[in-house]
Amino acid sequence: MYCAGVRQIKGSNNACCGTRAYNSRYYICCGGRVQYKGSNNACCGSRAYNSRYYICCGGTVQSKGSNNACCGSRAYNSRYYICCGGRVQSKSSNNACCGSRAYNSRYYICCGGTVQFKGSNNACCGSRAYNSRYYICCGGRVQSKSSNNACCGSRAYNSRYYICCGGTVQSKSSNNACCGSRAYNSRYYICCGGRVQSKSSNNACCGSRAYNSRYYLCCGGRVQSKGSNNACCGSRAYNSRYYICCGGRVQYKGSNNACCGSRAYNTRYYMCCRSRVVFGRRCP
Repeated sequence: MYCAGVRQIKGSNNACCGTRAYNSRYYICCGGRVQYKGSNNACCGSRAYNSRYYICCGGTVQSKGSNNACCGSRAYNSRYYICCGGRVQSKSSNNACCGSRAYNSRYYICCGGTVQFKGSNNACCGSRAYNSRYYICCGGRVQSKSSNNACCGSRAYNSRYYICCGGTVQSKSSNNACCGSRAYNSRYYICCGGRVQSKSSNNACCGSRAYNSRYYLCCGGRVQSKGSNNACCGSRAYNSRYYICCGGRVQYKGSNNACCGSRAYNTRYYMCCRSRVVFGRRCP
């Protein structure tokens, strides 16, 4: 067997510890060191330990006792204590953290690192608590909700009657989409490159130009007549049934079905070896 590229005698060994082979039934690898296993079943840095009786916190093995969790390098019992910001605190009724402070999320809320009385509040707007049933938070500002249900920057608006385009609230009427900061009706118009254009039969964009993908093809930002062409090779349209695109060059297909750099070849008889087409089934 090989360990980190170094050949080792396998024997009863079945695992590697760096460049050294060992038997994981009787030994354990911790921090690149093979140690006698005994009752140890886990590692704490380079030290082996028994996780039934000990706990590893911050790289230090400590007596477990009733402790079942770590707070930095300190072991604690999560049933009676809570770890907030690296500090172990009495749990009592506290069940959550707000920075390094423990609090009861049933009666309080943490907004922007500050514990506040909850009351009817159920959400945060920056460091301010608010009731999302009656208010809305837009751009860090709490505003009366009334019929407003959405935000446009720091402004609240009613998305049923208005639309937000480019940070500006505009009357919706029949408009249902945005083209930059302009609202438009996507049923009759199309947005290409930030410009609203008449849709008519056009259903796709080629840069800032609208075109009909049924009769035209967009290759390299240029609209070209489709005809029998169904694919692009750079800015050139071609028919993939009879031609193949290799390295940006359109070539007659014939029996060729793959590319080797800019050259087309038949994988049945040839191979591509280091960007060269070679006859046979193996690379020299």
